[in-house]
Amino acid sequence: MIKTQIITFLLLLLLAANRLQCQSLNSRQLRNINEELLELINDYESYSRFTVDNKRINENYISLFTDLFESTALLYNDILPSNKVSDPVNVSQYVSIFNNYYPNGVGIKLHNILFDTPFHIENNRYKVNAELSKEIYGYTNTN
Repeated sequence: MIKTQIITFLLLLLLAANRLQCQSLNSRQLRNINEELLELINDYESYSRFTVDNKRINENYISLFTDLFESTALLYNDILPSNKVSDPVNVSQYVSIFNNYYPNGVGIKLHNILFDTPFHIENNRYKVNAELSKEIYGYTNTN
């Protein structure tokens, strides 16, 4: 019982500290973070199509897509009919799988975009949890 109370107290203390750090952001700073997040999501939606003309993969879009992520990032493999669906893959693997099944690129639509209040990590860095639905449509090499 005492351990549970201590853990509960520590969780409440951590949540309070996080709220204090977020409260130090004024409305303008929060708006700037939210606008940058929306711009990043918009870039992801555009570049993850990997095509400008729906006829072929565009190397510039691959580069722009890759630049959206840190070098150690793992992506959820959402490319059908890949046999690695749901497996985490690095960015270059994701692009390779994509190129194999969708050489003409695809259409992407993002829906139901939700994100939490930013919380402070260090210095001028904040973390924001985001959740969204992604719709992919196009023709595969197997069609």
